[in-house]
Amino acid sequence: MSSTLRQEEEFPEPRTFRDVETLVQSLYQPGSPVQIAHIQQSLQIIQRSPEGWAFADALLQSQDANVRFFGALTFTIKINTDCFYMQSAVLGDNSDGIPPSSDILQTLDVRTSITVLWLATTLTEEAGKMGSDTLQTQECHEKVALNLDDMILVLKYILGKSTTRNVALTNEGIKCFQSWVLYAQRAWFKQEQYLLSFKSLNTYVIEHFKFSETVAASREFLVDVMANFPSFLTAQDYEHLARTLYSPATRVFVENLRNGEFDDDTLAYARLLLAFGDAKLQDIARNPEVSYLSSVLGLLEALLMCKGYAIAEDEICSQAIEFWNSFAEYLMDEQHGISMAEAHRPAWITAAIQTIMRVVQACWNKVQLPPSGNDSASWDRETWTEFKAFRKDVEDFIQTSHIILGLRLFERFAQLVLESLIVADWYQIEATLFCLNALADSVSGDDIEDQALSEIFSSGIFAKMTGNTASVPIECQQTAVDMISWYSPFFERHTDYLPQTLNFLFACLKEEDLARHASKAIQSLCDSCRGRLTAELSTFMYQYEVVLTWNTVDAKVKERILGGIAAIVQALTPEEAKLAPLEQLLVFVQHDVDVCLQHLDVGHYDEAVSHGLGALGYLYCIGKAMQAPEDGTIDLETTQTTKWLSSVWEEEPGRMLQSKIVRLYESIFFALQSDGNIVEATCHVLRTGYTEYLPGPFVLSPLKTAELVVRTSLTTARPGIILDTAKSMLTRNMTTYPEDLKPAALYCFRHALQLTTAIDSRLNSN
Repeated sequence: MSSTLRQEEEFPEPRTFRDVETLVQSLYQPGSPVQIAHIQQSLQIIQRSPEGWAFADALLQSQDANVRFFGALTFTIKINTDCFYMQSAVLGDNSDGIPPSSDILQTLDVRTSITVLWLATTLTEEAGKMGSDTLQTQECHEKVALNLDDMILVLKYILGKSTTRNVALTNEGIKCFQSWVLYAQRAWFKQEQYLLSFKSLNTYVIEHFKFSETVAASREFLVDVMANFPSFLTAQDYEHLARTLYSPATRVFVENLRNGEFDDDTLAYARLLLAFGDAKLQDIARNPEVSYLSSVLGLLEALLMCKGYAIAEDEICSQAIEFWNSFAEYLMDEQHGISMAEAHRPAWITAAIQTIMRVVQACWNKVQLPPSGNDSASWDRETWTEFKAFRKDVEDFIQTSHIILGLRLFERFAQLVLESLIVADWYQIEATLFCLNALADSVSGDDIEDQALSEIFSSGIFAKMTGNTASVPIECQQTAVDMISWYSPFFERHTDYLPQTLNFLFACLKEEDLARHASKAIQSLCDSCRGRLTAELSTFMYQYEVVLTWNTVDAKVKERILGGIAAIVQALTPEEAKLAPLEQLLVFVQHDVDVCLQHLDVGHYDEAVSHGLGALGYLYCIGKAMQAPEDGTIDLETTQTTKWLSSVWEEEPGRMLQSKIVRLYESIFFALQSDGNIVEATCHVLRTGYTEYLPGPFVLSPLKTAELVVRTSLTTARPGIILDTAKSMLTRNMTTYPEDLKPAALYCFRHALQLTTAIDSRLNSN
């Protein structure tokens, strides 16, 4: 039997869709040259047959990408061959030659033309799903490239007459062009010759942006291309588009944005503007003298000046701030290595700095909160979340802008606080304090910065807030409280502002929504300014007793205030001076321990755990605050120092205070050791003394930790935490109670061994 006959038996002439699909799949499988040639011949016959249209349509429904691509290719061949027969029919026996292709296109009706565009789009979509890593797929992409000249002719004909063409046909033409461009980016990114002539069509799409019937399709094309293939648009295209963006045809969108009217077309226009900004950011920044780029820059600024509150009413500002963050970061990077003296820096940087200052002003307006109970009453949780995210983006922008603008930005915000305070515009004040808080980590304590802060804190701002609480929004007070925490180093340098500031913070404790923020600020100030507040210790003690009568304070608030007071106690000298105030603090803790045990006696287990955790939290905060400051130094070589330290905490009455601390945490632990949180909180209290090198109230004997270990059983929750705590105690640098270390280690080891034996016995019995 001959080779040809064997091939014909193996691959019979296709008669059904399944036959054709099998042949196409075989074409992409390994085979002999004779087999492949036979398959190609059979498929070419199908492509040129009258049934080719039906087969092509069926092939496009296949799950196999290779089969779908062959179907699209078949459509292309059918169109080409049918055009040839159509040409013959038009010419008849005329021997003057074939008419131009444009004449042929004019004979196609709208429906047929749309079909041609649909087929061309399908061709690139299917071809785009293939890679370029094999010879066969490369060959497929080359076959698509053979249709490029015809495709350009078709699209130029359809898109070129904007006023006379059918709208549906024009829109389909733009979509088809978009598909080919994105395919070209993937398939021909290294073959510029395929792209040059294709780029000539860009100007037609930009022109269609001017017409309401085709604006949507052209806008989608431009946004897509600028986001994914910005180099496809030429410099002339960008200039053409820029002039179109601020032409009379688009003026309605600009007015809508200015008036806060965010319909779909206006939002889409804004997104196109932002896409242009992202694609040409460097050119926009570096060429302010170019009129069309300068105009686009002005439009981008306007996106942060739209009417309405951010997010809830202004839907574009969150996207606009992303562009301006990129703009500021680019300018910041470009400033490196350039003299920033105004006389020497490039003109474009001077212009960009002025732009940044204007945008900062716009951001300041946009971060302002809506009046409580008015516009914000209808805001849902998602809106508030997005609004806070927008404010966080503005924070990032302000921090970058500060690197660019320097002190002038800080001074400007300080000036805005004073200006707003004159007219009592508390929402403007809140926005300005928010912006100043964003700069807290960036300031260096410069004299000019301190002078600006001094003007704010000496303006009576805190007295006005507490004296007229009905008209001051709670959000403004909260931001002011946060500012105190952020700028605590300022108060270390200027302690004369501490009294009025602390009075304001204690007044804020009366407001449930402010209490936690205020207590955090109190703790921060007491910690950083402890040495300057020792004379006011009795006032703090009294104030804390008053606070306990308010129903706005919870355990966390009390923790922080006790921690703040303990920091002041730690700063007292000599050591004996610490005894009485520390004992008073332990009296406050004792109250909650008693309440805890009372609840347990009557079976209120949850309430007992709650108060127990509170009391342990107070002890932990007191212990942390009583640690020697990290920046403090003690001369261990000085005999006198060591003597007076040991005389207080290693003898009476220091030992009595230590015993009281032990009784407080043990009474809770032994009663509630089945609760894991109680166990963990107790271990935290013990650990506060482990980092100390000198005797102190929470620097306990190792035997105290060992006592806790030996009291644990199989019913104790989280025993691993207790053993880890014992390990930390044994491995720390022991400079106190060295004689207790060895027996403590033995107790811990023996009990750990007993627990292990008990666990093994329980497992074996099961």
